[in-house]
Amino acid sequence: MFPIRIRVSREGRDDGPGESPSGPEVVKLIEKLLEDERANKASAQSRGLAVISTSGTLATLLLAFAALATRSRSTFALHPDSKIPLVLAPVLFVVASVLGLIINTHLRRTVGLNYPELHKILTEKAWNAPTVKVIRLLAEDQAKILDDAHNLNAVRAKLLTWAIGVEIAGIACAAWAVISIVVHG
Repeated sequence: MFPIRIRVSREGRDDGPGESPSGPEVVKLIEKLLEDERANKASAQSRGLAVISTSGTLATLLLAFAALATRSRSTFALHPDSKIPLVLAPVLFVVASVLGLIINTHLRRTVGLNYPELHKILTEKAWNAPTVKVIRLLAEDQAKILDDAHNLNAVRAKLLTWAIGVEIAGIACAAWAVISIVVHG
């Protein structure tokens, strides 16, 4: 990325003739970054829901397979090699689903402009203040929200990685159990 160079005179105005303040452009950038973070949040949450759905489906299929395998014979006894993965797989699917649920919860309150601060900018003095002051206040607030959203999305991404990893381990245990049941029949 190229460095941004802004020349500002001592009076706080741009040195270039006819140049406008850069504040509105900074606000646009922050708004775009916030939009990206909101899209990242939605993506992580939809993937978390996919983990929940997949884990539930696989756990159901595993238990249905186990029920079918045990019904085929009236004196069916599970081979000891089948018991551990047959118990472990649903547990891992539940853990993956719980992680998926955590991804979809509101992890913590987003920082930003609180109501007393909002009332401050609605006073007559603030209302008649130069626009640049209010734009800066709002940009600072948006930057706080952006930082918080970015940090929360990083947490969601780590949780999603763990959820998928746990789900893969559950799939491996389910496959182990099925193979063990089929082989030792």
